[in-house]
Amino acid sequence: MNQRPPQDLQIPFDRVTYRDGQLLASRDMQDDVRTDQRLRSLHTRYLHDTWGIALGFTVTGAAGGTSLHVGPGYAIDALAQELLLAEDLDLPVPNTPSQAELVLAMSYPPSAAFRGRPELSAVCLGGGLDPRNERPLFAWRTFEELNMGADVPLAKVTVQQGALLTAPDLEVRKNATRIIRPHMGFGTMEFTPPRDTLLGQVQVDTSDAGFAGVPNYFATLTSPNSKAPALFLAYVNAFSFIDRATPSSFFFNMPFSFLLRGLETVSLSWLGIEAVTGCEPVPSLFFVFTLAGLMSTSAIRIQENIR
Repeated sequence: MNQRPPQDLQIPFDRVTYRDGQLLASRDMQDDVRTDQRLRSLHTRYLHDTWGIALGFTVTGAAGGTSLHVGPGYAIDALAQELLLAEDLDLPVPNTPSQAELVLAMSYPPSAAFRGRPELSAVCLGGGLDPRNERPLFAWRTFEELNMGADVPLAKVTVQQGALLTAPDLEVRKNATRIIRPHMGFGTMEFTPPRDTLLGQVQVDTSDAGFAGVPNYFATLTSPNSKAPALFLAYVNAFSFIDRATPSSFFFNMPFSFLLRGLETVSLSWLGIEAVTGCEPVPSLFFVFTLAGLMSTSAIRIQENIR
């Protein structure tokens, strides 16, 4: 049974085939540009899966003022259409008879907005496009009228009779986010637990993971023997901790390791996560661990890695 392709792929991606001596019409060049735009739109929409403000579009205003100032910026809507503003704008506040809460939103202009410029008809065949119209459409909307995705919200204001009652509230802004993919590595090693010591220790080699910086390590003990005392393993795991972490190794410390003296071998499974620069959360706990025995390095080390 043949299935129809997704709607975004039903229009063929025909490219212009260029050759020496070819006569190119404006339609050929426009088709080429449209193809690149469609590919970029698919890339943004389905690979990055994000929309909102990527850069700029600052909004300022003061209580009692009659307009909002919007700075230059770049954004994309939910259909991956690009919203570009290369100038500063002062937008007048709507004149409402009573107090109202409104959202300043922008959207991609319809094709009809790029109307021809009559003054260019003498020098350009078929006239030209007015670059002054190639910018987002700004509108004041109530929360009920706001169409998130098609509309990109910039600021919320409280207005009355054409004046701002308060400074703009920027919490409604929708910012585009980029994908953060940390570098991860993992492994398992087996060792014989210490027999007669209160604090056992084992060094774990992580050099095969290829970390560039010190990652956040997580580790836990298990036993290949199904008859192993699970309670003792859980107890040791709950108090174990990691120290002296480097890009190629770390030390796993096991308080009360004498509880494992009845086991011939113990498996240690570890996971390393090396953060990349971006919008990662910064943990505030000094030690992060779970009752299941998953431990990590201290938050101080985590913060150093993120920086």
